[in-house]
Amino acid sequence: ILCDWAMLFIAHAQPAVNDDSTHLDDVELRGLVQKYITRTCPGVSKTARGEIEAEFSKHFTSPLDIKLLNFATDWLAIYLPHCLRKIDRVTFGLMSEGQAQAEKATTPLSRIKLAIPFVGKDVPSQSSEFAHPDVLIGLTIMAFRYEGLRYSDF
Repeated sequence: ILCDWAMLFIAHAQPAVNDDSTHLDDVELRGLVQKYITRTCPGVSKTARGEIEAEFSKHFTSPLDIKLLNFATDWLAIYLPHCLRKIDRVTFGLMSEGQAQAEKATTPLSRIKLAIPFVGKDVPSQSSEFAHPDVLIGLTIMAFRYEGLRYSDF
């Protein structure tokens, strides 16, 4: 299912298919992208990975295609599972309205507007922020989805 979402993302970015290759219909393209995205899963041998990458390179030659699929692969295989393991308001979350107002003068805006690590239930860390930008974006989206917008966000 997540490969289908990745396909929508890739289709929106309009990757170019190599003109020299045979045209792929949607089912074949979805299968090829799914193989490419899942090639890093445990249990896939190195030779199978090589075959998948060789088949993929026949149809996609643009650096943008490779970047988009590698981005989708990283998100689906690494960052999304990491973000989904976190618990809102226990291991991450947004500062509450009161906390944000109290610390507004001394706290960077990124700490007020983006997700931050928590050390316990409803206890944000004093000064820590998430270091990886992809994880920060994913957790911020999840935090706003779970907690909703604050009045100061409008």
